[in-house]
Amino acid sequence: MTILTIDGISVLNLKPFNLEIGKKILCLSGASGSGKSLFLRAIADLIEHKGEAYLNKHKCSNTNPVVWRKWVGLLPAESAWWKDKVKDHFTEIDYDYCKKLNLPDDCFDWEVSRCS
Repeated sequence: MTILTIDGISVLNLKPFNLEIGKKILCLSGASGSGKSLFLRAIADLIEHKGEAYLNKHKCSNTNPVVWRKWVGLLPAESAWWKDKVKDHFTEIDYDYCKKLNLPDDCFDWEVSRCS
């Protein structure tokens, strides 16, 4: 199993964060501007940061950046949605699912450009 270990990664005003990820899919959620994208860019070694990331036993700072970025990629939150409002992309609105994701009921009225 592939393990991604985050050891004290911090960037700008984000406090150091520790995490071990053994899953292939993980949901990172938080308020707009809370630092989700900064944190992910730091893990992918795309921005200057403190702390270290390891992929299994491979230390990011000891790995060629081109190789690291092949192993640990960042898929940016660029929307490929073609309509302006979130609700226009759904045939059925599921407010219970939104509650599970800590999203307000009005999220379906948001402009797609607001989503990340």
